[in-house]
Amino acid sequence: MKASLLTVGTEITSGQITNGNARVISANLMKSGIETVLQISVPDDRQRILEALTLCENQTELIFVTGGLGPTSDDFTRELIQKWAELPLEFDEVSWVKVQARLIERDQIPHDFQKQQCYFPKGSTVLDNSQGTANGFYLKKGRAHLWALPGPPNEIEALWSEHIKKQIQNFNLDPIQVKSWDVVGIGENQLAHIVEPAIQKFSGLVGYRVHQPFVEFKLIVKKSEMIQSQIIFSEVEAILKPYTVARDGESFSRKFANLMMQAPHVLIIDEVTSGQWLGQLSPYTQNQLAKSNFTYTNQVLNIPDAWTVHLKKDQQQQVQVIIDQQKPVGLQSPFQSSALIDRSRLYFAEMAMFEAVKIWESKNPSP
Repeated sequence: MKASLLTVGTEITSGQITNGNARVISANLMKSGIETVLQISVPDDRQRILEALTLCENQTELIFVTGGLGPTSDDFTRELIQKWAELPLEFDEVSWVKVQARLIERDQIPHDFQKQQCYFPKGSTVLDNSQGTANGFYLKKGRAHLWALPGPPNEIEALWSEHIKKQIQNFNLDPIQVKSWDVVGIGENQLAHIVEPAIQKFSGLVGYRVHQPFVEFKLIVKKSEMIQSQIIFSEVEAILKPYTVARDGESFSRKFANLMMQAPHVLIIDEVTSGQWLGQLSPYTQNQLAKSNFTYTNQVLNIPDAWTVHLKKDQQQQVQVIIDQQKPVGLQSPFQSSALIDRSRLYFAEMAMFEAVKIWESKNPSP
């Protein structure tokens, strides 16, 4: 089974906001072993939404639609899905009771126009939204399974974990599995040169992705073909071992951001990366920084009781990372050219987080 994502919203097609929902849903589908083969963003335009629904139906069995389920005049996604599925809309009293309760809880007065978000195609399954007023819904049309979801990312995450993940697990799938290696010190062309001979007989998909300071190499295969692929996985592992820093989607930045939520106070003293360390953390710290006690500086500070990670240059202009007054760990960048100074800085940031996570986990083992 293949999946398509249809994101509705003029704010996306106009460039006002980025399409983070497509990334979140595709990542969740990948974890479930389902390949996303089509992503479409359309403005709040009735004809274009209908055309996009038909395209998704022709290309894939699983369709995820986000946006346009709210109470305002530009929220008409449910009407177009109803028209596409040839099903009448029915009012759901349970959803209306929930909308009223949530609004009253927020000291807002419910109005009749807000009933709009309580209509669903006949026979569809209403997906209770624990994070917002607009419930999602699921329906089946022929071979197509469609999920209609609200726009806010936190609401999509909730609906996924509370409803969709369980629904997908009921499908009789041959899910895809991904093996990946993040390597440093080797460019994409050289990486291809050394691994391509080992994967000539590989039956799955091959992918390369540059995300500084790493190059990711991945092999994607159906679960039913994992056993016969093990020899190739082992050969690739041996070839890439000298360059491999992380495997199978592991992220030091994400782990370090989670660490920041656990420590009472984290002090990062960064004398090396010119702020690029903070940039590496930014995709994961939108919520963490607001909830954690966190200090980032390029000056040496002493904050009592803070868990400190210090990235510094020593007298020989080598780089060291000192974690919570432990013995310094020397770091050597694989990027020696002065033209690659930015990659080198990113490398030091990632490796400092790797060393910090390693020490933190050794002192705070998971239960």
